[in-house]
Amino acid sequence: MPKPHCESCGQVNPVMNDGYTVCCNELCCYGGQKEKFGIPDDYVVACCWAKAEEKFKEQGRKVPEGSCRLD
Repeated sequence: MPKPHCESCGQVNPVMNDGYTVCCNELCCYGGQKEKFGIPDDYVVACCWAKAEEKFKEQGRKVPEGSCRLD
């Protein structure tokens, strides 16, 4: 089971304040969702932006310009 992490920077078990991470003031990700991040022709599937950026890096690719969470 994935450890909770900041959906923005990926810090594991971040300190929380009113439901948001202290590190980035973003929501905490529990790894349950699988969404597409990138552009329609160049994307990865991940639970949040932090993990999407890790996947692009692991694959030796840069995050495409104009990337977003795809529907």
